Amino acid sequence: MLNPYTPECVTGRRIVLDRLDRDGAALASLLRDRGADVVIADHAPEVAVPAGCALVHERDAAVARADVLMVDCWTGEEASHVVQARARGIVVGCLADLVLFEARSPVVGVTGTAGKTMTARLIAHLLEAAGWKVDVPPTGRAENAWPSADSLAAWRAETTPDITVVELTSTHLAYMTTSPTHAVVTTLWPDHVELHGGEGRYFAAKQRILARQVAGDTAVLPVGESRLTPRPGVAVTHFSSEDAGVAEAHVAPHLRGNLAAALAAIWRQRLPPSARRSALRSHSLLRSPRLPRPHGEENALAMLWASLSSTTEWPQHPLRRRRFSVLFPTGRAF
Repeated sequence: MLNPYTPECVTGRRIVLDRLDRDGAALASLLRDRGADVVIADHAPEVAVPAGCALVHERDAAVARADVLMVDCWTGEEASHVVQARARGIVVGCLADLVLFEARSPVVGVTGTAGKTMTARLIAHLLEAAGWKVDVPPTGRAENAWPSADSLAAWRAETTPDITVVELTSTHLAYMTTSPTHAVVTTLWPDHVELHGGEGRYFAAKQRILARQVAGDTAVLPVGESRLTPRPGVAVTHFSSEDAGVAEAHVAPHLRGNLAAALAAIWRQRLPPSARRSALRSHSLLRSPRLPRPHGEENALAMLWASLSSTTEWPQHPLRRRRFSVLFPTGRAF
């Protein structure tokens, strides 16, 4: 799939954005600078309209004259202007799709019904502890790790990251035509189905995190998850709370499923041994009797080791009998 957001593709085209907040303003400015005729359709804008862009209030009317529609991360597939745009056959995209197309490094994309934000930030934090330069959105909406205005600003930095880590929710994936190099799925059950028009379409949106992967990419999935299908040639790791060795890791019972998932994915990023040791000296899994929103924390802890690598299979891995703790970016240890 070719990048539909290059200057060659957008110059002279009318692109409608359906929300004007900090992220929308940054996206509008970028597309304007690439030669697009940018129209923002928002009846309650949160920030000033970028110079050279137009503001209207009626989304349906704006989309009727659009060549491309760029939707907000909370725009549902049943929204009338989305239905209209798809019926017209125009491109319907989002900021996350552009960020993945133009990321300057391999991308770890994290999705799932719960645990996405924590997982993405833990992976980034652990890789940074191992000495990697990591690009992860620091100030996404609701303090999550969604692609944001910060993702676009990071492109102006002088250094190139070793890896990019982002959180992708279903209303990103529903509008995406690319997939991350490394896809991570924490958990999966029906949620936000009202934004997609049904349970089947919700799962179809989640499938998109795998749909455009190519041979050599990686995916980490819950064992027995039959609703998501990796593409041929993708290296897949499945995890289960029943994996051998989990009970010996001295973690609280409600964390064992997460640890199993994480350990199953431990060899995916191919960090050199010295970097692995550096990360492990600072971060490990500590018994915790109570955690807020345990299902989310469990999924996060399960997947944090997706950022590490090892050529040693888990049953023989030297970490198998060790006690671990996790130091979160906030400074709290769980």
